[in-house]
Amino acid sequence: SPADQITWVALGTAGYQAAGIDTYGTGDTAKPLTGAIMPAWIDALDATELMEVVLYERSGLNDEEFDIEQWKDGFEEKVTALLPEAKAAELIAVLEEWEAEPPEAE
Repeated sequence: SPADQITWVALGTAGYQAAGIDTYGTGDTAKPLTGAIMPAWIDALDATELMEVVLYERSGLNDEEFDIEQWKDGFEEKVTALLPEAKAAELIAVLEEWEAEPPEAE
């Protein structure tokens, strides 16, 4: 889901492991974090940049059409569960902006 991808990009491998998460993905596509080295981008990117990176990965690289309902599904719960309160609030605000005016896919 977009929310899972955002938390993954934000926290990276070390952040997921610190939160007690040992896989990325769900179900049959879950991948163990053993050997994975994803850097954390939470401090390097602001909320808009973080969301735009994930949007690009999903639409620009994978031809997924932006669907606000898919993005909103579980978004607030997931980002508030794993990310610092201030960053989660910023991400939620960006999603609300995108709901009012959907972003352009690149």
